Amino acid sequence: MAVPLITGGILILMLINHGFIGLMAPFTLVFYGLALYNAGKFTYDEVKILGLIQIGLGLLGSFFVEYGLLCWASGFGLVHIIYGIYIHYKYEK
Repeated sequence: MAVPLITGGILILMLINHGFIGLMAPFTLVFYGLALYNAGKFTYDEVKILGLIQIGLGLLGSFFVEYGLLCWASGFGLVHIIYGIYIHYKYEK
């Protein structure tokens, strides 16, 4: 997970430096999604799906920059809650 997260972090610092603040939130979703997709090889298969959802939300937020923060909140909030409930009922019950 470290390579996509570190790469994304450096890119986001560059975006801040150049004033592209609107792309910060969507890019965090894209690189976090890439890290999750890679981690899915070593954990549950559902982690890959979570990664793809995060990437999709990040790309959607990059295309519609005015909704980037909404996509970010949905990705890191709502999607994680739904994913957590799903994993709990699938593997813990």
